[in-house]
Order: sequence, then structure tokens, then C-alpha cells
Amino acid sequence: VVAFGESPTFPAFKNCVYEVTDYSRFDLPAECNSVVFCHDVAKDRVRHLQALENLCDSLARSYTPVHQVHLSYFSSSYICAGGKGTIREADGLRPHNLRELAICHAEQMLSAWGCMTRGSIVANVFRHGELYGEKEDWPTPAGYVNEALALARRGENVRFSGNLNQLRTLTHVKDLVAAAIAVMDQEFVSGTFNLPGYKTSAYRCLAA
Repeated sequence: VVAFGESPTFPAFKNCVYEVTDYSRFDLPAECNSVVFCHDVAKDRVRHLQALENLCDSLARSYTPVHQVHLSYFSSSYICAGGKGTIREADGLRPHNLRELAICHAEQMLSAWGCMTRGSIVANVFRHGELYGEKEDWPTPAGYVNEALALARRGENVRFSGNLNQLRTLTHVKDLVAAAIAVMDQEFVSGTFNLPGYKTSAYRCLAA
């Protein structure tokens, strides 16, 4: 497995080689059959989509339907139109802001590249909720819950927006990493995987 990203400090998955790139060129070993796209859409939506297109274009020139490559992409459960119930892989997409619109665009782009290459590029999409928690040798994920936890541990006041019953869909970072590794280890498993975890209020999360 080869992961491509811009941050020199990004930690690699187990048995994964991490390559720093500006997304204009990619060094792909001949035996590579699994790639991870590590660009953060929150940093730059336009660059996110262009970087993903550059990677897909490079993969399309290196692989064939006989010699496939699995491309893992980290999406968001918030783009799903499942409402308050359980999110299903077949649910439609309903973005609420420009960041979610870019993620929807990325998912559709991956689907299109799969069709254009006749299956040379096989996308593994992991839709997760707001990441929280910690994992050894990994940077703590950004987000309201982790920031609030850090304040609480320091004994500082935590501000809650709105009422205390607002729900967030949370995914522990260890669950996301474990799911990604499990899929990468299975050569014939691919598709869209929903890993939203559970819905709870930030207040209950901190109280626990």
C-alpha cells in the first residue's frame, strides 16, 4: 500500500509506505496494487479535486483491467441523505455546504474514473463522522469534540453552541484506521463503506 499526501509528518498505516508529493507526480512501484489519497479537503477544496484527478490520471496510465489498483478515499457521512436514521450505502447524496459538495464531487469523480478505465481503478470510499479520540503515533484529529476534550482535560471552560441536545455523528479514529486496513488487506473487497459510529451530543461525549 502506498499513501500520497503533502504533510511530511503524516503517519502511515501498518504495512503502508507514505510518499510526500505535490500531486503533480507520483512514484508508483510496479508491485503496488493499493493507494491511499491523503489530501484534506478542508484545506483547499479546489486543490483537493485537482489533486485527486491528477492521481487518477496517473493511475489510469499505469494500470489495466487485468492489473487493477485499489484507491482509498476518506469521505464524510454528512453528505448522505439518510436523515436521522441509519445511513446506508445506497442512500443518495445531499451536501449542505461547499466542503461537502467537494466531497460529493470527489466520490462521483472516482466512480467516473472507474468506468472510463473499465475497472482499472477500483475505489474504496470510507464515509466517517466527526473523528475523535486518539491513536498511538497518530496526530489527534481536528474537530470540535477533540478540541472540547482538550479544554476539559486542562480544566478550562467548554462552550456549547445552541442547546445541549444537538447531536453529532462521531467516529473514533481507531475504528476508521481498523476499517481501512481490513479492506486494504482483502484484495477482492471494494465499494463504499459507512463508518459513522453513533450519534450523541457533545455534552454527553464529554461527560462520558
